[in-house]
Amino acid sequence: MTQQQTGDWLNAGAVDDILHGAVRDDGRIRAVLQKARELKGLDMADVAALCQISAPEQIEELFATARSVKEQIYGHRMVLFAPLYISNVCGNECTYCAFRASNKALPRTALVMDGIKRDTAELIRQGHKRLLLVAGEGYSAANGGS
Repeated sequence: MTQQQTGDWLNAGAVDDILHGAVRDDGRIRAVLQKARELKGLDMADVAALCQISAPEQIEELFATARSVKEQIYGHRMVLFAPLYISNVCGNECTYCAFRASNKALPRTALVMDGIKRDTAELIRQGHKRLLLVAGEGYSAANGGS
């Protein structure tokens, strides 16, 4: 998927730069977790900082923060998401997944932005408010998107 296809909402180069530029900083990690607990939203640099977590106690703090945020936003209720299938193109061999590369019986499809917009509009028209994007690993508009 190119920058032109994704518009301004996703710049793969910027994401890559931020992730590769992130350094492990325990103070920054604590500050980002606090920001998350206060429901202030996280930007890409914040997420990149959290990607540097490796210590078991920080991993547990990350999960505890995620639980806290989830409970503050959704409470103790079940929330359902409508799946938006973007692509079933995948190069992996996860044995539990029908998208696995060796499954030759599966016709492969990959949506381009017009298809994603169309399917999103239809799900919204049906009354869905939360979408779960589903795609195999190996998605590319060059894979024959529709």
